[in-house]
Amino acid sequence: MTFRFDHPDEDKAAIAGWFDAWGGHVAAVDFRRARALFDPGALGFGTWMDMVEGLDALESRQWRGVWPTIQDFRHQTEGLRVGVSADRCFAFGMLVWTSTGFDADARPYGRPGRTTAVFVRERAGDPWRAIHTHVSLFRGVPQKSHGSRPEAPPPALAVASAASEIPYPWDRPEADKATIAAWFDGWDDHVAAVDYAKARPYFDPGILSFGTWLDIIAGLEAFEANQWRKIWPTSADFKHRLATLRVALSPDRLLAAGMLIWTSTGFHADGTPFERPGRTTACLARDSLEAPWRAVHTHVSLFRGVPQTSHGTRPEAA
Repeated sequence: MTFRFDHPDEDKAAIAGWFDAWGGHVAAVDFRRARALFDPGALGFGTWMDMVEGLDALESRQWRGVWPTIQDFRHQTEGLRVGVSADRCFAFGMLVWTSTGFDADARPYGRPGRTTAVFVRERAGDPWRAIHTHVSLFRGVPQKSHGSRPEAPPPALAVASAASEIPYPWDRPEADKATIAAWFDGWDDHVAAVDYAKARPYFDPGILSFGTWLDIIAGLEAFEANQWRKIWPTSADFKHRLATLRVALSPDRLLAAGMLIWTSTGFHADGTPFERPGRTTACLARDSLEAPWRAVHTHVSLFRGVPQTSHGTRPEAA
């Protein structure tokens, strides 16, 4: 069964409103109001840090290192795609954003990127709160901006919050985390073997993805042609580090998100190797508790400073 995106309409609209609000707070350098949109136990991959755990760390080590240095940040919610669990208490959203960065001489440049966010709430109709964000720049965009904008002043009134005082309980149930770890382990084997045929059953036919090569990829055939076949033969030793895996599940346990670090070996144009680490967020669905997981969205990005092109040439599996 192909996963159904963008349903129900009212939940997509609410998630679009969440992205509009967060984008506005980024543009205003308003950390206080932004915090109200997040769970205290939020985990993040950002344009600045590779893995950030907890809202306080997300603000101090990611937001404060980036937001004052850029301007004009906006999520392009007209292109938003979402997946919502059947119980409507768990969701993910993906979309592109734009901003303006500044080089060391204060000259502006276009600074686009993409975001995946995972959301939870206690019941349908409640405000969504983010438990995970994965933010990455488009290929070729300078990784450091040198702007300097002031923080927004404190609000006159208390900020209404969607956040729970109790952090989200990650990695439960343990049995489901184990099956998701096995999914990543199996995908690794097929990347390492450059075996596209065996990798396909791990993915939904309608998958929507962000990759290290292309910015938005729709459908499994396009994912294979424009991401896998451009990357897998050019690098070696790809492995998700399962010790870093964190997992979130919908209450009905049929929709999940897994996030973790991976390592690989890249190759310069002269054939010399280099370390090529990165991070993955994968949103997974299954049709029943006994059915296998299949990925409906992946967001794969390199760590800061890693060369964006690898020049290896490995053969496809026979």
